[in-house]
Amino acid sequence: MASSDYSQQRGSPAATAGRKDSDETLEGFIAQDIEAFWMWCPAPLDGLHRTALLVKLFDYCGLTRKEDKLWYKVRGLDQQLFRAGVSETEQIEPNRRISIERMRSDSFITTIAKHANIRQAWESKRAGRIFVKPLAYWVELIVAQEKEPEARTAQK
Repeated sequence: MASSDYSQQRGSPAATAGRKDSDETLEGFIAQDIEAFWMWCPAPLDGLHRTALLVKLFDYCGLTRKEDKLWYKVRGLDQQLFRAGVSETEQIEPNRRISIERMRSDSFITTIAKHANIRQAWESKRAGRIFVKPLAYWVELIVAQEKEPEARTAQK
């Protein structure tokens, strides 16, 4: 597929005309980062399989090592994506993909924007500090809060 086909489907000025994808608002800034992530992947036009999305989100925020992608951290991120409306089902299903439209949904953007640390970083950006990837920062925050489950002891 020609690269122009990808740009027309995602992130081109024509594709985003009329959207509030401006860095003048936190929500617009988040939407721009979601677009940047989707272009960075690159993802097929029909979307990413859920497990591929999870791995790529880890990679996007710099968690690229195998040791970074511990099962309970991946599961925690997956659960947050489901709660934010990105994933349609709670369980990963074969042949089901996540589209750019689900990633750009108002519910997901709002979920990211509501996070206290994201709002604080946004205020810092408005005061002149550097804050470039709110999606990546949100993923880092979600992954960092996930703790290893305690080992279950055998029942007698």
